[in-house]
Order: sequence, then C-alpha cells, then structure tokens
Amino acid sequence: MKLHMFDVEKNKFVLSIHIRWIKLLAKISKQFRSVCEVFTAFREDIPMGLCFKRDGQYYIFMNDTGKVNDYVFKHEIAHIKLGHVGKKEKPGIIERMKQELEADKYALEVLKCKPLLMWRTLSVFCDEIDEKYFRSGHADDSCYAHYLMALNRLHHAEELMGMNEDIGI
Repeated sequence: MKLHMFDVEKNKFVLSIHIRWIKLLAKISKQFRSVCEVFTAFREDIPMGLCFKRDGQYYIFMNDTGKVNDYVFKHEIAHIKLGHVGKKEKPGIIERMKQELEADKYALEVLKCKPLLMWRTLSVFCDEIDEKYFRSGHADDSCYAHYLMALNRLHHAEELMGMNEDIGI
C-alpha cells in the first residue's frame, strides 16, 4: 500500500511512499509513528486520511483508496478549516467525536463531498471495526468507543443527507 502526502498550501501531492518506509520511519520518528498506527490499523482497502500541521504548513496523508475518495479528502480539509489541527493538546474522546461530526457536516454541506460516498465510506469503516475487534474477540473499552464514534458518524451522515431508515439504502 502506498501513502500519498498532500500539501494544502501548494494544493498538490508532494510525496508518495510505500507503507513499509513509513513503518521504518516510525521506529525513529514520533510523527511517523502516529501515521503508521492510523494506516496499519485497518485493511488496505479502507479509505483513510490523516491531517497534520508542521512548521506552519498543513498536510494530509491518504492511502491509495483515500487518494481517490472525495469524502476522505474533503473530511480532512474540513478538519483544517475548522481549526481542529495543530493544537498542542490532543482532544479527549468526547471532543474528538464532536470534531469528527463537525468535519463530516462541513465536508458535506460546505465542501460538497459526494453524499453516497460519505455514507458508504462510513459504513465500510463501521463494518471493519466490527470485524476486526468484536468478532475477533479483541473488544475492549477503546475499541468500543471507536465503534460507537463511527456508528454515530454514520447515523449523523444519514441525518444530514435526509436518509430515511425505511428506504433501506
């Protein structure tokens, strides 16, 4: 799997690197450790993104699937626009859930991401968490919190899109 780094200021991809190099860099760099953790936690075909700020510049890492995923890209841009990125303190789980919901709403309503792609991406993410943690017997409080956060985001996306449970989409 390759990861692609997007420079927000330059408005272009500036780096493509295989995950094995990220794993190597993670051994010597704290910043790459968090990138490695995000992108190795799930299957390669799960669209993933991660935004960060370094030296006043904003960057977005995405996997191959995320690079072509309109929702993932716009969701990460939303985090930057809403001021969620670059803070010294990491948010707690409640604040993080709030930030994810705000970014989803901004990506859908302001950046006009594709609604069905947003819904599908969040559905796949929920299924992946369910498969990876709960069905494997690995469930713990942290896994459950992440699952509830993903499920909450999926329901929130359905509300934003005006989806009705009776439709069966």
